[in-house]
Amino acid sequence: METVMKILKITSLLLSLCFFPKFAGACPSDGCDGKWHGDAPHHWHGQGYGGCRNPRRSLPTNYSQLEGAQVFEDKGCLSCHTIGGGDLVGPDLRGLFARRKEKWVRNFIQDPNKFIGKNTEANVLQNRYGPEMPNLKLSQEELDQLIAFLKEATK
Repeated sequence: METVMKILKITSLLLSLCFFPKFAGACPSDGCDGKWHGDAPHHWHGQGYGGCRNPRRSLPTNYSQLEGAQVFEDKGCLSCHTIGGGDLVGPDLRGLFARRKEKWVRNFIQDPNKFIGKNTEANVLQNRYGPEMPNLKLSQEELDQLIAFLKEATK
């Protein structure tokens, strides 16, 4: 049953991308080839993927001036996440640090594929949302900036 639900979720996402790409906020977009490729059959973008550059979705002005906002946009986080706009491919990030400790968020962002399987909460998220979050290969500076942004923007 769980596999059927994942297939339905992915099929729904793919159909929404084909018929409503303007609203989906995920691939295919002008900056992405929209192909299913990579290091495992269930990865949309594959190893080393740095995020879609979807010009249709951008941060509201009140967030765009925060430290780390550029990392959030450049790495394509808006392709899967909102801040207060509801779930997309991934969870809505509003209230993130009320739900998770900073160390947990850092570890998950740093290497989500490694973290899943070792952490029960990460496994629950994987089962709920389906497609794995790509490893964004962030430098320590980018990770620090992204965490600073998330702490402020997701309050």
